[in-house]
Amino acid sequence: MFTLEQVTGILVVGAGKMGGDAIAQFLEGGLNVFAYDQVSAVRESLKGRTLKTLQWIEQKRKDADKQRVHPCGFADEAIKRLTVLDSLEKNLVEPDFQIVFEAIFEDMKAKQELFDSIVGEVPTSCIFWTNTSSLNVLEMGRPAGIEEHLVGTHFMNPVHIMKGVEMVWTTEVDPEVFKLSARVIEEKLGKFPFEVTNVSGFWVNKIFVPMALEAMRALERGEIDVPNGDKGLKVSLGHPQGIFQLCDQISIPTMYRVAMAMYIATQDPRLYPPSILARMFKSKKHGVATGSGFWNWQDGKQTTPVDFTNWQIKQSDTQLFA
Repeated sequence: MFTLEQVTGILVVGAGKMGGDAIAQFLEGGLNVFAYDQVSAVRESLKGRTLKTLQWIEQKRKDADKQRVHPCGFADEAIKRLTVLDSLEKNLVEPDFQIVFEAIFEDMKAKQELFDSIVGEVPTSCIFWTNTSSLNVLEMGRPAGIEEHLVGTHFMNPVHIMKGVEMVWTTEVDPEVFKLSARVIEEKLGKFPFEVTNVSGFWVNKIFVPMALEAMRALERGEIDVPNGDKGLKVSLGHPQGIFQLCDQISIPTMYRVAMAMYIATQDPRLYPPSILARMFKSKKHGVATGSGFWNWQDGKQTTPVDFTNWQIKQSDTQLFA
């Protein structure tokens, strides 16, 4: 086991919205980042997207005295520590990284296959992190035989802004691996890790997902519209953003997959994805990534709410997927 000071690099697999934001966070923490995504367009856009996020961090990150944390030029220097890989099939022992961070889509089989495919290609001393937000972490690590070295590290979206990180404790993880992971997250990344149990949805999504799905059902029933739904929770419960806005940022495919995974694991009918979520998934109204979800988005910024009047279910003969 290496020390905190010896943790200097991280391999990130999955560089979409979540993985991309995490990369910026890892760079801010001083780590060297090696990143891969199976989609070539995602790889090609990664440095540009990451630099934009780092520039936001450079301008907006403030300390307790409201002074800027980073000097001018921070973003340009930090991006130099990002290496985009074209493949995971070779040269994974040569880069100097101690942690593998998985941030692909929420699918148990895909995550298991990923870990199984790279476990023999990376240094044997590596710690493995998964960004799963709902799946059984112990089961995920079994095919690759990495149960003792795999930690659930569920970063919140957007990673470079939200402070919390769920750390999923399993019955077979090495306590020293878990402890070191917590120190990296807190001391190098400046986050607030908290320990949760390896159950479906862990803690945050166990509370959030049923609430979000009920908000969607209310929208589907015509009981609320998007702008009033978001405004109501912000001004009444102190939420920093509306629930529909947050779902768009998480992404509609992720919301669907997480809800379905939790339903399959628990058979709790509250967790079965409502038809409006399935219809949005199918019609590629995926939120920020596609420019339209519950809100319309332009260059990552929220613009106008989407009118779902025609998607309301008010008659028994409503054809959901016509």
